[in-house]
Amino acid sequence: MAEILNLLLVPIRQNLINSRDEEKRSVLSYAASIGYDEGVERLLQEFSNIAYVKDPDGFFPIHSACRRGHMGALQAILQSCPDTIELLNLQGQNVLHVAAECGKNEVVKYILGNEKYANLINQKDHKGNTPLHLATMFWYPMIVHILTQDERVNLGEQNKLGFTALDAAEEWMDLNPTFRERLTWMALVCVGTPRALKLMPYDSFLAPGPQEGIIQSNEMPSAKKYKDRVNTLLLLAILVATVAFSAAFSVTKVPEGETHWYKVFVVSNTIAMYSSVLTTVALIWAQLGDLVLILNVFKFVLPLLGIALISMSFAFLAGMLVVVGNQLWLSVLLLASGGVFLGMLFLLVVPFVCPYTSRPSFFRYVLRYPFYLLLMLIVWDDTDDDLE
Repeated sequence: MAEILNLLLVPIRQNLINSRDEEKRSVLSYAASIGYDEGVERLLQEFSNIAYVKDPDGFFPIHSACRRGHMGALQAILQSCPDTIELLNLQGQNVLHVAAECGKNEVVKYILGNEKYANLINQKDHKGNTPLHLATMFWYPMIVHILTQDERVNLGEQNKLGFTALDAAEEWMDLNPTFRERLTWMALVCVGTPRALKLMPYDSFLAPGPQEGIIQSNEMPSAKKYKDRVNTLLLLAILVATVAFSAAFSVTKVPEGETHWYKVFVVSNTIAMYSSVLTTVALIWAQLGDLVLILNVFKFVLPLLGIALISMSFAFLAGMLVVVGNQLWLSVLLLASGGVFLGMLFLLVVPFVCPYTSRPSFFRYVLRYPFYLLLMLIVWDDTDDDLE
């Protein structure tokens, strides 16, 4: 490709440098968007001014490189034209805004790692959003984690709606949050991101007020839609209660010297039983109520159901250790396998049962370690399909 490019750049054909593709992108923007690093370098050597040509969509070539996460093209542009780092698109977004909005981890790390780009970190676009706001609203937990770990990032910065990043997360989060949304919220809570407003994500769409017209993603849900979820949770709660009730009468004879595991079994099984019964009763009330009652019950029963599941698992492990008695190798095997399972269970349950409207000071230390483990296990797809 280098030979073809050199042929096209001869003086007689320099008019080609001003040509556009079908999306009206400049030659340099196209090269940067596809990651053609050698072409970017060669074009800038001959025509450095094209780094300042804006495409019809408002993006400069450096933005195109950041949107696609092409580090080579980004570095080539900055080496040839360092001041392009200050260029803004039509939304008033700098390169860090663009990288955060598109979920490009390496670009964000590169910009944060260069002290001379520090002025970009808390810069706001035309809507008052910082890169942290955009990473939050587009649900990129890894980007949010990278930004919040940098001491230069102002966690309490507010946009034009008066939202901090945590306010934005809780305002735009679905009524039944996805795993990705929960993980993004956890990234903010773990570092103690402040709130600027006392938001009511469950009720703001019910009563018109100052927030009316702000929420565009949360349309008015119907009670019928949530009745199916109530029935599913009710079935699970009844199942846990049944298992806990049956287990209470299963361990009848306690081997000598195993009383401590028996006590763990009794306590864990009792907690599982009562938690599941309370969950069942609350969900029965939810079936008889309207949408407001259903949503309020969800906030109460999800943590309770999580406690029931974890307690039942502890009770099972303790009961098995009581049954095997003094068989050391079998006890060690049970403890090892049970420890791995309980760790994975805790890891998967915590993001879904934590009430995301609770104060961060209470949950930040509880959520920190599950969040770090989830962040290590999950690698988000960084493809460009959503940019086409």
